[in-house]
Amino acid sequence: MRTIQVSESTYAAIWAKWQEGDDGEEGVIRRVLGVDEGKTIHGKTALNGTTGGFRDERYGVVFPEGFRIFRTFKGQQRVANVRGRNWMLDNGRLVTSLNKLSAFIGAPTENAWTGWNYQDEKGETRPISDLRDPSLVRRRVI
Repeated sequence: MRTIQVSESTYAAIWAKWQEGDDGEEGVIRRVLGVDEGKTIHGKTALNGTTGGFRDERYGVVFPEGFRIFRTFKGQQRVANVRGRNWMLDNGRLVTSLNKLSAFIGAPTENAWTGWNYQDEKGETRPISDLRDPSLVRRRVI
């Protein structure tokens, strides 16, 4: 996220355009400017017309509210769901990123995109890395 400064009259004009379903100032601006909501998951708009959910701008992915990911770490099954714009771990802990989610369960140095999985629309387990926009993924060259 970036912070912008606007005059009080511009701020008031933004709020004058507010409609039911807009999520704050950004929601108004996104709607008015027609900003795309993000990458699709399972062939549907990830946010289904809403502005909630966890966004990973770096890789062009938006996980909708309630999206479930899971993994096994040190023999223990762990689950997390999107709540608001965060991840909620199965013990109720809220974290703000996938890497923090992995670190909280004891895996601080892994690539969280390959450590966590989801079930696709066919019920198959897939790594969440499959949801990233491939053109945004940097590959190491050795």
